[in-house]
Amino acid sequence: ERWNAKTADDVQIPSWWRTPARYWANALNFIEMFDACANGTEDFLIFEDDCIFRPDFNERFDLFLAEVPQDWQFINLGPVMSQCRLYPPMQVSENILKPRYFHGTHAILVRPEFAKVCADHLRREHWGTSHVCDQWLGTLFINPDFAKVYCPKVSLCGQSAGVSTLTGREYQDRWFMNYQYVDLEGKITRALDPYFAEG
Repeated sequence: ERWNAKTADDVQIPSWWRTPARYWANALNFIEMFDACANGTEDFLIFEDDCIFRPDFNERFDLFLAEVPQDWQFINLGPVMSQCRLYPPMQVSENILKPRYFHGTHAILVRPEFAKVCADHLRREHWGTSHVCDQWLGTLFINPDFAKVYCPKVSLCGQSAGVSTLTGREYQDRWFMNYQYVDLEGKITRALDPYFAEG
């Protein structure tokens, strides 16, 4: 099902908002999707329109689903773990990580009971300085005991080249930083697999 996303022209920003309307529109889109999931009985798999997939995505995705703990509440298939030194992920099994702070919503899975938590978190006023939907959503997971959130050790999804509707900047294909860039002590390491590339 294709979701008809709101744009800056469709929204009225709240008085406390301090960044462009397009960022608020992005938040409202996710609030609506999370609400739809919370009001149903099925898990939601959400791909943004600029999501790209590894050539071996189908095989790796099936293996990931077989390995990930079955009580998961939220999964990110291509998280941007830009603060690994401060919030290092925890390794759950050979190919599964439990991330802490991360952002990126281009490829996520969410279960109905946790979708309500996500929607309510995005409705909260006064986000501080982080007025970007995915960054604020990522703060939900800083406490590793708060949610059953997981991601693959190898990113399965990235974002395609083009002009971002949020930043207005043009990007090449991006495969974001993940665990392979950080050792267990939090030191940055180099990655040889192109799908680990930060872009």
